[in-house]
Amino acid sequence: LYFISMRMPVLAYDSGEPLMIYGYNSDSVSVYHLKDGTKEKIGMEKAEELFEADSRDFSCDFTFDR
Repeated sequence: LYFISMRMPVLAYDSGEPLMIYGYNSDSVSVYHLKDGTKEKIGMEKAEELFEADSRDFSCDFTFDR
């Protein structure tokens, strides 16, 4: 969550499906599902399980032109 705190979204893959992690607070992590355009808040405990599981990939070294 370091990169998100620095205002850098993180691209992640959950079982091959891309999602963007774009925010968090002490209770939840905010994700945007690129496949269908939906947003979801995941509880912190569930997010930890999800992101620590095998077969997860993350990328955080990219920029957006405004």
